[in-house]
Amino acid sequence: MRTSKLLPSALVLAVALVGGVLCLTLPPLIAFEPQPALGLAAILIGTVAALWPGSWRIAVAARVAGVAILWLTIAWCVLSQPIPFSASASVVLGQRALPVALVAGAWTVLRLPRSWQRRMAVAVSVPSIVGLTFAGWLNVPQTVDFKPDRLAIDSHGTLYVSDLDASVIRVFGADGTLRAKLWPGLASLLGPPGPGFSATGPFNDPEQIGLPAGVTASGTTVGGVAWTPRSDPFQFCGLAVDAGDRLYVPDPRHGVMLRFGADGYLQARWPFPQDFQPSQDCVAAAADHVFLADGRGMILALTPDGETLSRWSLPDAIGGLSVSPDGRRIYALSISHIFALDIQSGAVASSWQLAAPSGGIVALPSGRVVVGDHVNVTLDVYCADGRLCGHVGAFGQGVGQLWQLGGLAADRQGRLYVADFGNRAVQAFTPAGRLTALYWSIEDDEERGERRV
Repeated sequence: MRTSKLLPSALVLAVALVGGVLCLTLPPLIAFEPQPALGLAAILIGTVAALWPGSWRIAVAARVAGVAILWLTIAWCVLSQPIPFSASASVVLGQRALPVALVAGAWTVLRLPRSWQRRMAVAVSVPSIVGLTFAGWLNVPQTVDFKPDRLAIDSHGTLYVSDLDASVIRVFGADGTLRAKLWPGLASLLGPPGPGFSATGPFNDPEQIGLPAGVTASGTTVGGVAWTPRSDPFQFCGLAVDAGDRLYVPDPRHGVMLRFGADGYLQARWPFPQDFQPSQDCVAAAADHVFLADGRGMILALTPDGETLSRWSLPDAIGGLSVSPDGRRIYALSISHIFALDIQSGAVASSWQLAAPSGGIVALPSGRVVVGDHVNVTLDVYCADGRLCGHVGAFGQGVGQLWQLGGLAADRQGRLYVADFGNRAVQAFTPAGRLTALYWSIEDDEERGERRV
């Protein structure tokens, strides 16, 4: 008798465990969204209230524990999984929680006595409908203006992301949270040490939390020069981090290189070499060298203070550079080839034919090289011998899919980071191509006011 009454609770617990295993096989989401949590909290409260201990306390308590664990599992699954970029909270709940909830909930209700079924109908349905309606009414906040463009990552996992339409670099921590902003144009005008990191938040926020001291949303005058993010937009042609975690930010508009420390303060500012014409993705860094890509087919090797050491010519125009993690080679991307050069002599060790016109290049610790395929909108992976040996991502607007490719970066573990300004996010993949994280700038628009989509 007692075993038969405890059986439903045991099966509910089994369903919860299965749900947990399924969640573990899916990639996590770093950003936290509150709207799905509100709807799921209403469901959990209603379910526990409906199954409050009654006539036979042991059986009812077991059922309460089973249902609570089930709903907590569903809640964790929903909040830890990637959310489609264009999805509202109601869509998220429908995709992640509703199928499991309907099956497990319906089965549980049918196993209860009629008196409990009536209580369940009221205690679960009413708060669930209210919670889901509220979650559906509030769209998931998504950044309207965040368009990640160029990337760089340091040895501690700090990710620097420039913006296609704004004069700002967003700084993400290793856990994926937005930690700070860096305004390289303002830092250049102020001169070393510059303003350092600024707090996160919209540029035009009423409390000025996103502005350095003394700067207003309408602009400021520094050294007799008027500066606003709109009238003097910063043009990015790449970001690079050296072995000392120093950040290099070229400024093609004014022809200077900016070098920032890991604390966000400007350390040095030096002019580009004479007659240098930066390519689309123009900078890479190694332990004690900075490399600049000239769009006419030349690579310049410089010291961290801007002294030119070497000039290496290539047969094609260069669109991007990447230094191998071991510091032995530098890879140059042209419209049709990948050139591998010795980092000391500049001699071309090998050249590989590209499968498709590409943009963006990064070398992985494994010896493979990844480039962005702008024709098929995917990432092409080339093995150490130059063979095309795989792809990462696919065209689309869902999580793990790519829409409009920006820059690439890789950390010391070989994780691949790709800026997707179409989907307004940076996505991180393992060397095997599995999505592991999303970086996006929730509620951090650069436009006036708060906007939701």
